[in-house]
Amino acid sequence: MQILGADSDDVHLIDGFPIEVCKRVRAKRRKIFNDEVAYGYCASKDKKFFGFQGHLLISMTGIPVSLSLTPANVDERDAAYTNRIF
Repeated sequence: MQILGADSDDVHLIDGFPIEVCKRVRAKRRKIFNDEVAYGYCASKDKKFFGFQGHLLISMTGIPVSLSLTPANVDERDAAYTNRIF
């Protein structure tokens, strides 16, 4: 990443995307991801979902810098503070 210069950028962009674990009607009967998932809302798709939310941090030149996975109810702004450069 140092070769590409992505770690020296002062400005980065972050975007979140839904990762649905199961349909909302089946959420109470699931047997996996007990404490890790939550209900969330994707505004671009105008859809409520149950699962995770991925957060991708990229440099201004378009190089992926970091990726984080949070419960669906975590805001992108909160996830931005926890992103670490890999």
